Amino acid sequence: YPSLPPGTYTFMVRSKNNDGIWNTSPATFTFEILPPWYQTWWFYTLCVIAVGAGIFAYNTIKTKKLVADKAKLEKQVDERTKEVVKQKEEIQNKNNEITDSIKYAKNIQEALLPSLKKTQQALDDCFILYLPKDIVSGDFFWHSDHNSTQFIAAADCTGHGVPGAFMSIVGNNL
Repeated sequence: YPSLPPGTYTFMVRSKNNDGIWNTSPATFTFEILPPWYQTWWFYTLCVIAVGAGIFAYNTIKTKKLVADKAKLEKQVDERTKEVVKQKEEIQNKNNEITDSIKYAKNIQEALLPSLKKTQQALDDCFILYLPKDIVSGDFFWHSDHNSTQFIAAADCTGHGVPGAFMSIVGNNL
């Protein structure tokens, strides 16, 4: 019986002798066929424990890797944020320097323009609307009094900002 499943079996044999007489009670032999090792309860238990341990180990390793990657990315973000803040401060300083220079140019430009009081004294019922688009302007006004003759000019030079201011200085001098 080569393919008996695992279990307990009793083998009973009846026999007869040379005279043809059968024995009255059969000879018995009890035996047990054990299952293969891979079909035992302890093997199944070890498999469940191994799979559980594998999942736990995988999750632990992945979590550690994610935490390490997160820390690395946070470090990179901090470094780049410091760089951006430094660049922002440099740009802000440059911007302040440029703005201060342009404000100083405005003072020079206003010094070249004629006095509003003198123009208002020379001309009755007048006003001057001077609204520069930028800090300095390409627009200018001019007034002069020669031998009781009033010369008035209101000009809009091409451009705004510093280039327009240079044009207004040239026009004022002319």
